Amino acid sequence: MQSNSNTYFYNDPLTNYSLTLNPTNNCIIYITAVAGGGAGGVGFINNLYYFSGGGGGAGSCMIKKPIIINETSEQNSVYTIEINVGRGGDQQSLRDGTDTVICINKTLNGIQETLETLILKGGKNAMPNTDTIYKIQNNIITTSDIGLDNIISGGQGGLSSCYELFNGKNGKDGEIGMPSLPRPQTGEGGKSIYSNNSGSGLGGGNYFTAGGKGGNVDVPLGTDGKIGGGGGGSIPKSTIDYSSQLSGNGGNGLVIIEIAYS
Repeated sequence: MQSNSNTYFYNDPLTNYSLTLNPTNNCIIYITAVAGGGAGGVGFINNLYYFSGGGGGAGSCMIKKPIIINETSEQNSVYTIEINVGRGGDQQSLRDGTDTVICINKTLNGIQETLETLILKGGKNAMPNTDTIYKIQNNIITTSDIGLDNIISGGQGGLSSCYELFNGKNGKDGEIGMPSLPRPQTGEGGKSIYSNNSGSGLGGGNYFTAGGKGGNVDVPLGTDGKIGGGGGGSIPKSTIDYSSQLSGNGGNGLVIIEIAYS
C-alpha cells in the first residue's frame, strides 16, 4: 500500500488491507478498483491438430465511485474500509481471476454497521486448460465431446450486475491449425476497460487497457496481463512442462481510495 496525501493505493492480492478514517466533517470517498484477470489458454498438439491458447478474460472495474460521508466533530464516528484485491488467474493451479471485495463499515458508540459491500468479479481463464488437455491426450474425452470452438475459447470477462461497474472484456479466441496450414494465432488477453462514452471501450478516456499479448515464436507462453487484464494464450506444443508457467497469467487487481474533504 502507498499513500499520497489523501490517496491510497492497494495492489497486493495476498494482503488483507484495512483503512481507518475518523473524519470530523463531511467528505466523499472515491473508489477506483479492478478485479483479477484470467490466465491465457495452454496451447497443445493432438493428432496433428494444433490448438493455440485463447486469451484470458479481464476483471470487471469501477471508476471513482463516490461514497458520501456526512459527519460532524460531535459524532466522532470511525469508518473502516476493508479491502481484498483480486488475484490474477493461473493455469497451473486452474485458478480463475479472483474477485476484488471492498467493505465499508461505520462504528458509532460501539455499534458497527456495514454501509456498502462492493464485489468486482474476476475474469475467467481461457481454454485449453490443463484438465482438458489431460483428458483429450488420455482418450478420456474427444475433441468432438467438447466442440472445437470451445477448446480454444477466450476467457469470459468479469461480469457485473451493478450499473456502477463495468464488465471486463472477453479474451480473444485461439485458433486451430495443421502442419500444412499457417501457424494458428494465439488469443490476446481481454482488457478491463471503462469508456467515458458507453463502457464499450470505444472512444473516450480508457483505463486499464492492459491485456496480455498472445504467444509467438519469440514469446511462446504469451505475456501476463496487467491491472486486471487477461493473460495471453500460449502457442501449441507437443510437450508441456507442467512444473512451470504455462501461459500468460492474469493481471492482479488494484484498488485506489481517494478522500475529498469539504
